[in-house]
This record gives sequence, structure tokens and C-alpha cells, in this order.
Amino acid sequence: MGHHCVTPDGDVSAELTAAQMSVKPAATKAPEALLQPALARLDEVFVAKTGEALLRDNRVVPDLLAKAHRFRAAEADGLEALAKDLNSLITERIKIDVLRRHASPPKGENWRELKSLEKVVAAAIGEADAHSLMGPMFGMNDLRNVASHIGGSDREDAMKRARIDLSAPVTGQGRQLLAAVVETLDAISSAAENLPK
Repeated sequence: MGHHCVTPDGDVSAELTAAQMSVKPAATKAPEALLQPALARLDEVFVAKTGEALLRDNRVVPDLLAKAHRFRAAEADGLEALAKDLNSLITERIKIDVLRRHASPPKGENWRELKSLEKVVAAAIGEADAHSLMGPMFGMNDLRNVASHIGGSDREDAMKRARIDLSAPVTGQGRQLLAAVVETLDAISSAAENLPK
């Protein structure tokens, strides 16, 4: 049997040409590199609006940031582990009392961290937009619980809610989860800038 080279169809992409011929790499940044700045901006906005950061300091934050990368998704139950660490990095550090300054549950209701955050965002941009914006955060939260449940539909629903393409390679899914979380954090910060002091 002989081996044959097949030339690719189409032109070389402009991005590849710029990177290799003009020594101009793509202007995009990995979501891993944007996570810590997105968290810092969120805290800055809440300090400006309430005088207090939204997220508690914790000694495990540097370790969680170091483990927040797309390649975690390639491990067994890696996407769920990544979601769990992101949840620890964000949801478990939220100070609900800071959120209650802008939105409190009606008597008889108990809003947890993400629901409280959604209600604060809703105060700035409206209920429907806040619900849509917060989808990836709730998807991340659901995904961290998937490993303990039987059946695939919960996982698929959580992935869709987190805006993860079910057909993407696992590292691509890890990247998508990180990107969705970073984009959501940035959108929450932008919305929170419209809150009254």
C-alpha cells in the first residue's frame, strides 16, 4: 500500500497566517487566564456599591484557581470536578448578607447564594434578562451534583444550561464551561454597576 498526501481544501485561515507569517498571534485569551480578573472585578464592583467585597477570602482560592483549567475535563468525571471547584471558588464564597442589601426574599422563602445573586442582578436588568444571564452559573452548580445521580439526562440538562456543546471534545467542554462562567461573571459585574449605592 502506498501513502498519499492530500492537500487541504480552501485557503489558510487569516488567524493562522497572522500568527505564523506576520508574527501576530490571535488576540483572544484563554478563559483560564480571565477567571481571576473576572472574580476581582466582581468584588471591585460590590465594594463600590456596598463597601464590601461579595466573595469571602479563603486560603484554598489559589489552589482552586490553579485547578480551574480545561484539561481537568479529560479526567474521569473531570467536567463535574471542574464544575465543583468553580462552584467552590464562586458560589460557596458568596456573602449572602451583601446581596440582601439589594434584594431580600419574601417572608417564607429562602434564597440561596445563586438565587440571591440572580435577584440582585434582576434589580438592575429585570427578571427575564437576569434569569437568562445566570443560566451558566446554575448549570455549573447542577453539573457538580451530577456524579452522585443515576442517569444521563441530568448531566445533559446541566451541560446545556451551562452552555456546553454535548458533542464537543472533553477539553473543549472544559473550555466552554470556563468561558461561560467568565462571561457570566463579567455580565454580573456590568449589571451590578447599575445598582444604587
